[in-house]
Amino acid sequence: MGRKKKQPDAPNDLNPAAFKTIADDLGLPASCAIGQWATLGEKFGTMDADLPWLIGYWLLYGEYHYGERFAHYAERCGKAPATLVRYRWVARIFPPERRIPGLAWGIYAEIGGLERDEQDAVLEKCKNDGWKLPQVQAYRKTLKAIKEGRPLPTEMKCQTCGLTPAELRKQLKTCGTKDPEANE
Repeated sequence: MGRKKKQPDAPNDLNPAAFKTIADDLGLPASCAIGQWATLGEKFGTMDADLPWLIGYWLLYGEYHYGERFAHYAERCGKAPATLVRYRWVARIFPPERRIPGLAWGIYAEIGGLERDEQDAVLEKCKNDGWKLPQVQAYRKTLKAIKEGRPLPTEMKCQTCGLTPAELRKQLKTCGTKDPEANE
């Protein structure tokens, strides 16, 4: 009574031999349990977020072990040279022990140019107060304006973190940065 619907044919390029090649490339046995297959998919999902770190640390390793020759081979990973430079720069500043699990790579890239104590203060805000990239960007821009001595209206508040320039100056003072107004 209930006829089974015929499954559509697999595309020509995914014949059984192609499936074997795919399984071999992924390190899977010809037939694997669904749990093993699902776990691999989860790893792939996190690889996207970890890719800048993996490439950055890979580049540092190559630079350390192979000197200038690493640059020739680095281009083979298919990323633009400027991207590779940025990945390596962020990886050099933030070794694995300074990273907070689950924190986006973009946050580290955003704060890489700050002093270490300022980096640590921002990382603490991310960890304890849940700051995301927009809050970090707003904080960094305000911090830059303060350091450059650009006037900031006292009634102005950061739309992201809600702090006034005076409050931001106070935070800078507590993390070791000089208050621009203290020198006036």
